[in-house]
Amino acid sequence: MISMDKTYKTRNGKPVRLLCTDAGGSYPVIGLVNGEVYTWASDGSYYASIGDHRHDLIEEVTVVCQFFYNIYLPDEYSRTGVASAYHKSRVEANHSACCNRIGVMTVTHYSDGNFTIESERLCNAHLRPDSRISDGNR
Repeated sequence: MISMDKTYKTRNGKPVRLLCTDAGGSYPVIGLVNGEVYTWASDGSYYASIGDHRHDLIEEVTVVCQFFYNIYLPDEYSRTGVASAYHKSRVEANHSACCNRIGVMTVTHYSDGNFTIESERLCNAHLRPDSRISDGNR
């Protein structure tokens, strides 16, 4: 269902300015694309009877927030790897990192309610000489 409180673009990437979603009929959604008036079905399809079309409405998904976590090797206080408190930027995470950091995890939250988790393993130079990490290739 298309909503006036969300931002949309066409499937081929053109910005859409919605005018209304309750015009009635088979194509109740009305909007402007590059100054031209377009209509869509209530689900955002340009042609309800065919598959994907370049003028279909696609919700624009934006990053709501991102958090960064430093990842550390297990030590005498923890038998498992430890993630630090979250940081609001990669720079902040780098500034607060200890010498035994082995990676950084980034959690990104999107406007559609989804999120991604990415991890970056840092260079082995950051590891203590007695550290052992299996990378699956040994």
